Amino acid sequence: MALKQDMNFNGTWQLVNSHNLQPFLKACGVSFMRRNLAKAVSPLVYITQDGDKFTIRTDTVHRSITQNFCIGVAFKCCLPWEAEECLMIARWEGNKLVVQLVDDEEKRGPVFVRYLEDDQLVLEQEMDNVLCKRYFKKK
Repeated sequence: MALKQDMNFNGTWQLVNSHNLQPFLKACGVSFMRRNLAKAVSPLVYITQDGDKFTIRTDTVHRSITQNFCIGVAFKCCLPWEAEECLMIARWEGNKLVVQLVDDEEKRGPVFVRYLEDDQLVLEQEMDNVLCKRYFKKK
């Protein structure tokens, strides 16, 4: 397992900007009503990182989702727009934290990529070649 000690995602992050969220959610099969609800909320993300171990909690006024995982170890979690759990896995790609469905070489499910850029946390979300970027500032 590739430990990225130089990457420190720890902190509380507030959404400041989103690009292409609606088309991404549509590609994921999210209903029109839920897509409109999603664009109206401003999530607060709490990240605790200890080497390759992560806890990522995303809070909105409607829901709180917590992911606990270690790089290279499959884990169960809920996608923000679904109620049932799916099996995910995380890995490092350079200085980027990549999370996707287990056994998803055919890219059937969304891919989530987090990385630090200047003073922001960037979350790239991709599904069916539709890319959404969300930018967060540390509180």
